[in-house]
Amino acid sequence: EEAGPGKHFLGTAHTLRHYTTAFHQHKAFSMDNYEKWEEEGSVDSYKKAYGIWQKMLRDYEAPPLDEATREELHAFVAHRRAEIQAGRPRSGWESSKP
Repeated sequence: EEAGPGKHFLGTAHTLRHYTTAFHQHKAFSMDNYEKWEEEGSVDSYKKAYGIWQKMLRDYEAPPLDEATREELHAFVAHRRAEIQAGRPRSGWESSKP
């Protein structure tokens, strides 16, 4: 028997054969055993998640935006900034689109 007293099923041939299709492993969580996790620096899920977030920010590419939409967004932001600076609550925004 591959898994028995003092052993675990995670390293068995059957588990390794089916692991990639039977389980979902998020990048922020280690599925390694404790010893391997410790050897690799004992990085907890918070640090891993922070690293993933930082990479997402570094790699972000803004989606294409047509010029009319971009202009309308800039006008809306300018309008809201003026309202906020004047201490006025949000008023209705009239879209330039029909």
